[in-house]
Amino acid sequence: MGGRSYSQDLRSRVLASSELSARQAAARFKVSVSYVVKARQRRDRTGEVGTRPRGSRRVPALAVHGPAIAAQVAQHPSVTLADLRAWLGREHAIAVGMRRYGSRCAGSA
Repeated sequence: MGGRSYSQDLRSRVLASSELSARQAAARFKVSVSYVVKARQRRDRTGEVGTRPRGSRRVPALAVHGPAIAAQVAQHPSVTLADLRAWLGREHAIAVGMRRYGSRCAGSA
């Protein structure tokens, strides 16, 4: 799914143009026919007229362990990522690949 969401104002005008065919509404508001059809179907099926949240809804795997990881690093400042992986496996019974650490650490550097 690419591109940006249309504004709520445009979405409201498209949905309010129910007297027009999908092709006519698309031409009037300079959007695709597919957009008009899908917006109308979604409104009719669910009652939703607003945009949906975009992006991932997943909570990062290490988010719940952040305070414990920070405490471990504070207690052992020279700890390596390999040591942290082993500690997480032992103490918290989770296995995490090195990519997880890399993305987490890149933001905090």
